Amino acid sequence: MKMNLLGAALIGGLLGSSSVQAETTLFSEDFSTNPTTNGKWTVVQSDVPNTLHDATSQSFYMTRVGGYTGGGIYMMANTPLKTRKWEASFRYRIGGRFQGGADGLAFMFYKKGGYKPAGGGFLGFNPAYANQPGYGVIIDNYLNASWDPSASFIGLIKDNTHTFSGKLAYVNDSRTEDAVWHTMRVRFVDGEVSVHLDGGLLFTHKLTAPDYSYDGVGFSAGIGADQNYHQIDDFVLTDLELPAPPAWSSTGRMNLEHGFHTATRLSGGKVLVVGGFNSAAEVYDPATGAWSFTGPASTSRLLPTATALKDGRVLLTGGENDARSLESAELYDPATGSWSPTASLSIGRKDHTATPLSDGRVLVTGGYSERSGTLSSAEVYDPATGTWKPVGFMNQARSQHKAVSLSGGKVLVMGGLDASGLPLASAEVYDPATGAWTRTGSLGTGRRYHSATALKNGQVLVAGGYDANAATLASAELYNPATGTWSSTAQLGKSRRYHTATLLNDGKVLLAGGYSDWYGLLASAELYDPATGTFADTASLGLVRYDHTSTLLEDGRVLTVGGFSTGDQASAELFGPASR
Repeated sequence: MKMNLLGAALIGGLLGSSSVQAETTLFSEDFSTNPTTNGKWTVVQSDVPNTLHDATSQSFYMTRVGGYTGGGIYMMANTPLKTRKWEASFRYRIGGRFQGGADGLAFMFYKKGGYKPAGGGFLGFNPAYANQPGYGVIIDNYLNASWDPSASFIGLIKDNTHTFSGKLAYVNDSRTEDAVWHTMRVRFVDGEVSVHLDGGLLFTHKLTAPDYSYDGVGFSAGIGADQNYHQIDDFVLTDLELPAPPAWSSTGRMNLEHGFHTATRLSGGKVLVVGGFNSAAEVYDPATGAWSFTGPASTSRLLPTATALKDGRVLLTGGENDARSLESAELYDPATGSWSPTASLSIGRKDHTATPLSDGRVLVTGGYSERSGTLSSAEVYDPATGTWKPVGFMNQARSQHKAVSLSGGKVLVMGGLDASGLPLASAEVYDPATGAWTRTGSLGTGRRYHSATALKNGQVLVAGGYDANAATLASAELYNPATGTWSSTAQLGKSRRYHTATLLNDGKVLLAGGYSDWYGLLASAELYDPATGTFADTASLGLVRYDHTSTLLEDGRVLTVGGFSTGDQASAELFGPASR
């Protein structure tokens, strides 16, 4: 089909999210605003543009009938089409003077953009009578016997409209210039193109070795001798690619085995592992997947706490050494890779918690001391002065408990073990503004060695642990700070304690590993979805693990390391989307 006068081309700007999700809308345009000026399209105008945005019908005339001798527009994609499973839908209407010149409309994909129409657009593919790579579905309403099969056909073209060989598939159809709105749907799945019109299938064609080197998508139109208008509306591009299921993969092995240790994400994205049965410290680099030794801590510590400070340093507190709870604390400086002592805790603690406050200080609560037993005391560390300050006593002495920051800056402490060795159901809230402790609603079940995770909706998820009968729990509960109450949520797929629970970027919680009375050491993992209040199985760890650590990386993956296992206890694994 020769476009001997004006060719106007419109390449769709994909400004939507490029992340891969099932049935995700990548881009949509309802033409309620002018596409030549609304910022969703990159526009190149020829000398005499002949387009029109119809604000009344909220549609767009790619070409209009009459009154010009040349010109056109070309709009190029602002964001490339990366997925290889997609669907495009749009409405079109073609009408006017009929069959007096070279007229047609094309939806184009995997198309190179950037050409300025001049003396003919060839449906956007061949403005200079040269092959311009790409594919398109053409709605053709003019017969040129040298390369068109009929005067009214819809076809799939490649590179060059001016050859029969460039038409990969076609059907004769009268809905090419009847001045009626029609709905077209073009579906592309793994190289197979199917074209539907007004709900019916026109044809399907399997491309041979599709060329993905270009990634533009959009429309073009052309007319000859002022014959037809080409009007479009309601363009939607949808990603059909199913998300790759998440999976675990091995990453670099630590230099030493670590258990009863800590793992802390540093500013810059690396992860510091320290604590356990030796004083060695190692740093993981997600960019290379490699571990390297850094400066050792002053002493070995079982079950210490490690807290990232706002200035980038890491505060390491307490823990156990040689069957004695430690009062000492020290600071790690990533800039120098070295440790330095800081003020000691008021009392030795193990099985305690350390929670960063919104003002940069760190709240340490409870734990166990050989000198005083199970502790109710709490103290706050101020990085600015390097000193500790007591902040009263919790209403309940507890160790092996959990503490999480709430939205608004308060801290929720729940569960754990009391002085008599029984699991606690009680919970309380610390207010940094007043330094006061206040009782809040109790858990439905007393538990220790559970997990506690602050959700993005402000609630707190508590899962698993040990109960008063020394049975591992599969139950889970939600805390609502607005009401100060707990409510049951779905059961875990497997009972577990000594597991990890990591809040993911999408708001779900990954629970991994641990120990179960029924199954023993666990490699299984599951995801909690706050939107549905349910747990679902996900890919299992490569090794059974308990008392390991899991750390969310800056790129959204989860690094799980060490712990106790029947396998390599120096190994590390990454959880994240599988490669497509």
